[in-house]
Amino acid sequence: MTTTYIIEAGDLIMGEYQGETPEQALDAYARDGGYADYAILVATVGGEAIARKKDDEATL
Repeated sequence: MTTTYIIEAGDLIMGEYQGETPEQALDAYARDGGYADYAILVATVGGEAIARKKDDEATL
C-alpha cells in the first residue's frame, strides 16, 4: 500500500513523496534530486531528512 509522506530536512519541507515505507519515500526524494537513493544523497551531501506520514502533518 502506497502512502504519501512529507519530507522534512532541517527546518524545510522538501515536498511530498510516496512509498510503501518511509525509506522508500526518502529514496524517491533523493531520486528527484538526481541521486540513485537516499543513502547516496546522505553520503554525498550529508545531513538528514525525516519522512512523516501526510496524515501526521498537523504535528509538524
